[in-house]
Amino acid sequence: MAVGDVINGIGVNATDLTFQPAASVSVAITTVGAYNQFYKLTNGATHSVLGYAQTTSMELYMKTGKILINNTNYLFLAAGTLDANGYTGIQIA
Repeated sequence: MAVGDVINGIGVNATDLTFQPAASVSVAITTVGAYNQFYKLTNGATHSVLGYAQTTSMELYMKTGKILINNTNYLFLAAGTLDANGYTGIQIA
């Protein structure tokens, strides 16, 4: 991957999804998709809740903003039960 490349990922239903960039790589996550699930920043040992994607309909919830991650502190999406979690962003370093 190179600076400016688009990154994205889609998990498997009922499975946690973690995105940890390679060493020395930084990514700006711009959108997180989830259904009634937490999205968190993690270092592998502890989690910090960044938000909760909540919806009362059967639509995939899209949370937009910027979550800056690297190899030390990275993205964790708790397992969804009705839809797969996903994310998209761009490599910034």
